[in-house]
Amino acid sequence: MNIMRCFAGVFFWLFAQVAFAVHCQTDDRVWRDMRAETLIIYTDVKLDAENSRVTMKSAVPTVCRHNFPVTFPLSYREWIASTSDTFNQAPKFSAFSSGMIVGGNEYPWPLGPGRYLAEGSRSGPNYFFWLGMYLKLSSSPGLNIKIDAGDVIGNFHFFKLYNFTHASYAPFSMYVQIRARNSLDTTPPVQAECAINDNRPVNVDFGSVDPAAIGISASTSLARKTVGVKFVCDRALQSARLKLVATPSIFSAEGFVSGKPDIAIAMIRKSDDAIILPSSGLSYYVYLINGETTEEYTFSLFRKRGTFPPAGPFAGSGTLVVEFP
Repeated sequence: MNIMRCFAGVFFWLFAQVAFAVHCQTDDRVWRDMRAETLIIYTDVKLDAENSRVTMKSAVPTVCRHNFPVTFPLSYREWIASTSDTFNQAPKFSAFSSGMIVGGNEYPWPLGPGRYLAEGSRSGPNYFFWLGMYLKLSSSPGLNIKIDAGDVIGNFHFFKLYNFTHASYAPFSMYVQIRARNSLDTTPPVQAECAINDNRPVNVDFGSVDPAAIGISASTSLARKTVGVKFVCDRALQSARLKLVATPSIFSAEGFVSGKPDIAIAMIRKSDDAIILPSSGLSYYVYLINGETTEEYTFSLFRKRGTFPPAGPFAGSGTLVVEFP
């Protein structure tokens, strides 16, 4: 009989210790013993409309339970409270000022000890603890932020306090870690660079031209010269857009000036006979394979209707500009 009573007493003591444990859970729905484990909260990382602040909030609240026996008075309470070292910001984000978000309230650092942030009572076993934080980008002008999914943003140290004295409910430290659920990068993308014709001028030499070959239309004129233009970009782009910057001819928007008022020069893409209009604001697709291609362009001389080309040399110039969609 004495042995049986001894076993019964040991069993009851173990049961009481489990019942008095303090647990919290996040959206993974796993109850964690806050005396022994760090609670990890994954938060949704968002940039505000002014690009001045990043907030980190969980989609669901942290749920904690106190496991008070039903014999405890309804007046018994427990609190999650701040400490003198409540927050330890991750070194990666130390350049930004920050603060804590609890429910709808914001607390900039330093917070100071003894502030009650969540409360549980004997009237209900569970209570909610909405915990998040923010980083102020405006505190570091010109500095961009890069947060990767899974990054630790900060670590919290809280006290669990009670408004009563009981051997199984002594105050203790509680640790929470905020991590990023998703990525965020405010760094502007680095623009690709492309070289046209290996950064050398595209020289088009018409040689000696028979005045009778210069027609009144860029498309039908016989005075023309075709050259290949090479495009090489430092990224594996699939397309770019081409603009021709040149002074348009007075008598036709299809060509640019040649130095002779009645003669203009047109740039025509050979693959589809599209005329690249000078300084029109329009751009034209250049299709690339892994960032490279060579396209053929025909440069056509044409004249103003009712005129005949005078003898003598002439020259025209323009600038090709590559843009990215």
